[in-house]
Amino acid sequence: MLRPRGLRFLQTLGRQDWLSPELRRRLIKKFVNHNRVGSYPFETDFFCMKYRGNLNELMDWFVFFFGAYEKEELFLLRDLLKDKPAPVVIDVGASIGQHALFMSHYCYQVHAFEPYHRARSLLNEKIALNRISNIIVHEVGLGAINESLNFYAPVGHNIGTGSFDPSHRKKNQLIGQLQIRKGDDYLAELNLKSVDLIKIDVEGFEKNVLLGLQQTIYRYRPDIFMECTLTTQKTLTDLQEIIELLPQGYIICEFCPKSQFHQLFSKTSYCLRRLDCKTLATKPLDNFNLLLQSPQSSG
Repeated sequence: MLRPRGLRFLQTLGRQDWLSPELRRRLIKKFVNHNRVGSYPFETDFFCMKYRGNLNELMDWFVFFFGAYEKEELFLLRDLLKDKPAPVVIDVGASIGQHALFMSHYCYQVHAFEPYHRARSLLNEKIALNRISNIIVHEVGLGAINESLNFYAPVGHNIGTGSFDPSHRKKNQLIGQLQIRKGDDYLAELNLKSVDLIKIDVEGFEKNVLLGLQQTIYRYRPDIFMECTLTTQKTLTDLQEIIELLPQGYIICEFCPKSQFHQLFSKTSYCLRRLDCKTLATKPLDNFNLLLQSPQSSG
């Protein structure tokens, strides 16, 4: 393991966003690989907030060296909230809280749903460390019905890969049952004045979340940003089924991180590629992210 001075040098290198991200990742991973490093707690800056993590955890490793994990996603969510007055965000699958912390800067409230106690405790720690008052943590998952489901916790260095699907990650281990609440019923109890953005990252359980939020989506017409893993796609007849779960007028776009514009140089950004029914029907299987854009936002 490098000495603190060496880590600070690699951290400075990692946060040079004008350099190719792939080049930076390769160089840093050569010296500090999160899969092999022992426990190494740290505290660092995260968009003017404090962030405590450990270099042996994938998301924390990215935050320490690069400033954030999947930074382009954060910028998209920020842009979606930009012109909304006092926006309310529903973060389904909040994990250790990177997205919730970031979005707390740009909205009135973030309702963070995380049923897995290990991830939730790290989220609560970050909220307390920064004395954030507009993130409300809910100790349940959201789904189509009220139920208790077997949860398969991650083994290894990525706490965000736990799932209710036993096939999602072969090494995941059953730790017992966690509580799921029907999304519409649970949110109705919160008496929210608006729902402007829903972020869903639940490792294959996305369809269940959408099914349970039908009334909420039809009432508020929020933008929806969701992960679509191979496990997610196995729950769908085809990708066109997503369209059937949305009110008329929604636009479906594939989110594409767009950073490298030269072999050595980059500019952190993103683009949205609109998908029609034909494209959805023929899209090759792969992990990707979708923006289900409300007609209120898309005009």
